[in-house]
Amino acid sequence: MDKLDSHLYEDILRFELNHIFHIQGIIQHEMKNTIREQFDFQRQEQRNRFKLECYLNKLLTHYARLQFVRVDISILKEYQIHWGIQDFKYALDILCNRMSNKDTCFKHLQGYVWALEQGVEKGYHCHLLLIYDGNSRIEDSGLAKLVAEYWKHITNQQGTHYNCNTKDNKEKFDKNGLLGVGMIHRDQPIQVTNAIRAAMYLVNPEKEDQRLRAKTSPQMRTFGTGQFEVKWRRDIEQNESL
Repeated sequence: MDKLDSHLYEDILRFELNHIFHIQGIIQHEMKNTIREQFDFQRQEQRNRFKLECYLNKLLTHYARLQFVRVDISILKEYQIHWGIQDFKYALDILCNRMSNKDTCFKHLQGYVWALEQGVEKGYHCHLLLIYDGNSRIEDSGLAKLVAEYWKHITNQQGTHYNCNTKDNKEKFDKNGLLGVGMIHRDQPIQVTNAIRAAMYLVNPEKEDQRLRAKTSPQMRTFGTGQFEVKWRRDIEQNESL
């Protein structure tokens, strides 16, 4: 009986050790995947930063003044459970299509940037930088409100937003000499620098906790900009040839 108990004990010990090794292997595999994903995310964000800075420099060089409007769009907390990544991306695609075609509240849009993220509190959300003609008769906070209303329309009143261009927000940043939204003049270097610095928040490699983890496909983009070289942009052929 003692001999049988000894064999049984050895079998149990062997099973437990194999189980431990198996778990260790899984943990090591997941850790490697996590490290690789973090590295890929940071590398991609660096690429996005370069692309964004080039895009903004072209716009800020081309136009004497532009309205920089920052709006963050998301889904109301009570509805987030009903919104998967496919649903959110579908709504965002509609919005981006309107931006690209300069429809509705995007009539005077000269450029745009979007960055799709995922957080614990906000769930799926998107940071928008909308760059309007500086001659637009609507002030920047009003433009942000129009975009927010259109987002609510697309999402069947389940969408919400954060307006970075409110008077209070702008005063706070202006007090610290960091105002990078609102009217940006080409001949004001500090305004231009602040505008680019503020825009870089959309592609911050340190925001790993906001990285989009759920995707509709491995190739799904989480960042995009408008195109600078388009036929409707005035004097584009002349300026590009200089």
